[in-house]
Formats: sequence, structure tokens, C-alpha cells
Amino acid sequence: MRLVCISAAHAPYDGALMERSAKRVGVEIVRFKEGEPWPNDFRVGKLVHGLECVKQLPADMTHVMFVDSSDTLFLAGPEEIVRKFEAMRGQGSLAIVSGEKNCYPISELAEQYPAPDSPWRFVNSGSWIMRRENVGVVLEDVISRGEYCDQLCWHRAYLAVVTENWSDVMIDQNCQLFQSMFMQDCGDFSLENGRLENLKTGGRPCVLHWNGTRNAGRPYSRDGVWSTLNILSASSLTHEGVHA
Repeated sequence: MRLVCISAAHAPYDGALMERSAKRVGVEIVRFKEGEPWPNDFRVGKLVHGLECVKQLPADMTHVMFVDSSDTLFLAGPEEIVRKFEAMRGQGSLAIVSGEKNCYPISELAEQYPAPDSPWRFVNSGSWIMRRENVGVVLEDVISRGEYCDQLCWHRAYLAVVTENWSDVMIDQNCQLFQSMFMQDCGDFSLENGRLENLKTGGRPCVLHWNGTRNAGRPYSRDGVWSTLNILSASSLTHEGVHA
């Protein structure tokens, strides 16, 4: 098993904190289109360019995930991520994408969604994971379903699960892998021992994504969570005698 996380690195790249959090838990990051201008098209910049990146990965990569670079933190490493993914995909899905509370960019699509299992029931395109061998067929289908917005493409691909009776795309509604932080409520989460727990779904997400908030949010901002992780890491090192 070898997991890699790909992330768009068009100029100007703002993924330093995301990469620090990934390094902390042992997640390997591969940047794509580094230094190249942003194409002003999220479908191209994230999906088309992301698929090109996957096609060039070394052959021993077994699992591929994607995260947005500028507003994401990793809380867990590759073993937990892959274990949870494989357990969830046992329900028949090839791709698992993050969920969020908001139906963006077209709110009217909410009417086509099935009855909710949780508040995080709408597609969020900022995080996804697949087995490497399935990325081509899934992303090519997702790319074909929209013109400009990667999230709209994923919405349509997921809604095809409902209307066309197929199951390639699953939303992580219980937030076992991915947690979007937009529209967070005070009673949504607890943060203990370096992990965020979703109090409404029981999920213990591996990746947090501050979508649409510029890294802010109450009570949990990205800077606040990262500061807590650093304090815990320093305390652990001191306790183990690494630092006097």
C-alpha cells in the first residue's frame, strides 16, 4: 500500500501549512502544475490537471487522494486514511468525496439530493480519494459533466448515482475521512488529543478543510487547530525527554 496526495500548485502556491501538517503525520504530497499560471477554470485546474498528474505517478502508488492546498490540514496518516477508505468503498463506490452543509455553486441542486443522513450531505470537491486504478475512469466521467466548476462536475456525477442507478461516487456524510468546516456550529465538534471528533456523526476525520472561510471559523479556525497540534506535539516531545 502506498498513498499519495496530489495538490494543485499553480502560482502563487499557498500550500506550505497543508504540507507541514501532511509531513507531521507521514502523508506524501505531490504537487502538480507547480509554478504555472492558474487557468482561471476550476474544472481544468483541479480535475483535468489532476488527472494528468495521476497518469505520471510511479507505478507503486496504490491509492490517490486530492486536497485543496491553501485551506486544509491533515490530522491522520496514510494507514488510517486507506483503512477507512477501503472499509467505506466496500459499499460499492470507487470514489469517496468530502461532504458539506452548503449546496454550492447551484443551490437548486439540493432538491435533487436524497434525504439526508447528516448535515454534511452535499458534495464538496476539496477532498477525494480513490484507488489509483480507478482514477482515470472516474475523473474522465466527472470532467465530462461540467464546463467551468469542478464542484458542479462532482455534484452531477454524484446525482447520477441517484438518477442513473450507479454507485461510483460516495459522499463521506459521516465525516470519517474528510471534514468541511464551513457553517460549523459550536455543538458540531470537540478537539481532544490532537483529533477532531464530529459530535453529530461520530466521525473522527483525517483531513479538515476550511472551505469558503479563508481559514476562519468559530469555534475552530485553521490557525487555532494548528496551534493546538503544535502545543500537543511539543508537549509529547518534552514528555518523552527529547527536549529538556
